[in-house]
Amino acid sequence: MSTPAGFSQDPKFLKIFENLRLMLKKHSREQFAGFFNVEGVTIQDIPSQGNKVLGHILSSILIQGMGFRITLKYHSDLAPMVPLCVKNMQVSPDQVKERMIRDFLREVANLVAGAIRADLGRNNVDAGISLPMSTRGFDEVFFSGTSQRNSITQTCELLWENTRVVVTQLVEISDESSLDSMQTYDPNAKGNADDIFETLMTTGA
Repeated sequence: MSTPAGFSQDPKFLKIFENLRLMLKKHSREQFAGFFNVEGVTIQDIPSQGNKVLGHILSSILIQGMGFRITLKYHSDLAPMVPLCVKNMQVSPDQVKERMIRDFLREVANLVAGAIRADLGRNNVDAGISLPMSTRGFDEVFFSGTSQRNSITQTCELLWENTRVVVTQLVEISDESSLDSMQTYDPNAKGNADDIFETLMTTGA
């Protein structure tokens, strides 16, 4: 895992960040595949895109606890999402509207955040999640924010057939002590779907 200039090289910090990275990728892939009921979804790292517009449609959600914050964003355009909308909504391609894709990506963000919060809870880390929001992708150019010293933005792409969704995950840690248990996180451990449902119900999402 490459780290930006000025990033702490403390092995504990690096291990926590790496395990959070694996957790975020795992749940993005699993929840995307589960929501759309498709097989063969893959997720892979891609280089940081800077302030490039990653998609006209943007959905985002925040996960925050004592000493850390995770911002998830899902970026796409109309055309790459049409096959999934046709499959799930039982509509023809010309009936697919941007509003449907906004709703779908917003719900994916919600499910991923719920899965992450449940996974953190199983590892004795308390966190809350915000409501998901949707906006125009080019707003990122003007409102991307600034990263703090111990923060990393990971950029990935979710792929299924001709569908592509770019995922950006900003992890910021101001106090790693609340994440000590994440040093031994096992990304292969199986969670309980009921945990995610309960998490979303208790946050009102």
